[in-house]
Amino acid sequence: MWRLPSDRPRDTGRGMVPWIMAILSCRLTRIPPRHLYQLEGIVMKLKSGLIAIGMIFTLGIGNVMADPAREKAVTELLEITRTAEQIKAVTIQSIRLFLDQGFRSHPDIAEEAKDRAYEIMVETLQENIDGLVDPLKKVYADTYSLEELNAMIDFYSSDIGQKVVEKTPVIAQQAVVIGSQWGMTVNRQVMERIHKDLADKGYKL
Repeated sequence: MWRLPSDRPRDTGRGMVPWIMAILSCRLTRIPPRHLYQLEGIVMKLKSGLIAIGMIFTLGIGNVMADPAREKAVTELLEITRTAEQIKAVTIQSIRLFLDQGFRSHPDIAEEAKDRAYEIMVETLQENIDGLVDPLKKVYADTYSLEELNAMIDFYSSDIGQKVVEKTPVIAQQAVVIGSQWGMTVNRQVMERIHKDLADKGYKL
C-alpha cells in the first residue's frame, strides 16, 4: 500500500538481518557511543545491499535433497570454483562500498571507528558464510543432473575453467561498483519523478 512520506511507518525490517544490529549493539566496543546512532543508519543501508547479495546467490532454493552422488559432485564443483571465496570477495567489496558511501555523510566519525566497523562486518561475514553456501548446494543439486555437474567439474578443472574462476571476482567487484553507481543514478531519477508527481497533485513534501 502506498503511503505519503508523512504517513510512512517506521522501518520494521531490522529482523531481516538481525546479526547486523546485534553486532552494532554488542561488539562495537571501541567506537565512541556518540557515533553508534550514525553507524546504525549506515548499517541499515548496508542491510538492503547484503539482502540483495544473498538473494543473488540463493534465489530458487528448493527443499528436495539430492542423491549422494549429486551431493558429492556439487561439493566438488563448489570447491573447484572456489564459490565460498567468490561470495566473500564480492560481499566484502560491497560492504566496503556501502560503508564508504555511508561514512561520507558523517565526516565526524573517527577513522578508528570506521576501520573497526569494517572489521566487524568482515568478521561477521566469515562466521556466517556457511549459512549461504550450504543452501546454495541445494540449488545446484536441484537444478543440474549428475551428468551436467560432472561436465562442469571437467570444465572448471581445465586451464580455461580455472582462468574463469580466477577472473570472476575481478569482474564481480567491478560489477558491484558499476551497479551501485547505476542504482544511485536511477534512484535519484525515480525520487525526482515521484516528488514531482506528488507535488503536481498538491501534496507538500
